[in-house]
Amino acid sequence: MLNDLTSVTQLNRKYLGWLLRNTGKVVFIKDKTRIIAEPTVSYTSQRDRKAVYTDEVVEALKWLWTLAGFCSSKHLVNFIRINSE
Repeated sequence: MLNDLTSVTQLNRKYLGWLLRNTGKVVFIKDKTRIIAEPTVSYTSQRDRKAVYTDEVVEALKWLWTLAGFCSSKHLVNFIRINSE
């Protein structure tokens, strides 16, 4: 398992083993308290509001995204502004 993780994450085997052993535990490192990989905490989105789009807008954005060559959101905004016609 460590061999697969080292090839994917490019982290050291010793550090990966330490992370796996200390998952969910409170660890004290140089006067700082850290919780390692707490599974109940989710940091996926820190925004308070979610974007709400109608189905028509979502379909138009998908069409524009494929037309722009599946670029990132920042590049897609510029693509839409340049090709507004």
